[in-house]
Amino acid sequence: MHTPLFAWLTWEAARFAQTRGWHGWRAATVLITSAAMLAIGVEYLQHFFGRQADWEDVVRSLAGTVGTLSFLKSARSSSFARFGLLALTLVCLLGSANALLQRALLMREKATAFPLLEDFEAPSSLSLWSLEHAGVPQRLVRRHENGSWSLEMPIAKDGYSSLRYDAQSRDWTHYRSLVLHYRLDGTPTLHLGVRLDGSTDGKARSNLETYLQSGRHTTAIPLPSHQQESSDILSALHTLTLFSSGGMEGVLTIEELRLE
Repeated sequence: MHTPLFAWLTWEAARFAQTRGWHGWRAATVLITSAAMLAIGVEYLQHFFGRQADWEDVVRSLAGTVGTLSFLKSARSSSFARFGLLALTLVCLLGSANALLQRALLMREKATAFPLLEDFEAPSSLSLWSLEHAGVPQRLVRRHENGSWSLEMPIAKDGYSSLRYDAQSRDWTHYRSLVLHYRLDGTPTLHLGVRLDGSTDGKARSNLETYLQSGRHTTAIPLPSHQQESSDILSALHTLTLFSSGGMEGVLTIEELRLE
């Protein structure tokens, strides 16, 4: 959606070069530098808000900018091209406005749920931002020994808990396990089932499972053996469903959730 904006700004840079009497390689340098700085700048802005910079997006933005510049050039001599350019600009503006609105609604939902628990800069981090059990948000508690936050949640034998997260990394294929730092209260052991496919049916076979011990521990849950499958699932759903597989129930406090 931002490609037309790149093209327009680059076009203005070209007009500036023309007014200064720059031609040939000097004008080309201005155009290429302007387009590259815009494309790279947007990627770094996205990285600032928690998404890793993707050089493929930079290349696509540059290619789209060149194509739109060619269209702009033809619009100088064609009324049909001018009409098409206006229509394209309107569609892109509406799309950008909708994307901004959806982003604002998501950020509002996060702000009214729970603050992020993990470090934005860690590519293996799963940033927890919402947790519900039977539609009720769960309690956020502070770990007094280091000042960080934890999520306290019930694991019921007849229900499930939905854990929402943001994935900082785009390429998950090299990760082998989901590492859980936790504290378990209320039961000596808990057979924890974890679903990655979005299902909330606790009786169905879980994608992952592990046995948790009472007290504070760390456990590594192996991801599905097919690496691309687990990568696609984790990147797309942004939800983990937790439930008791053994008929026991307890209170699980999640202190950290990451990939290894």
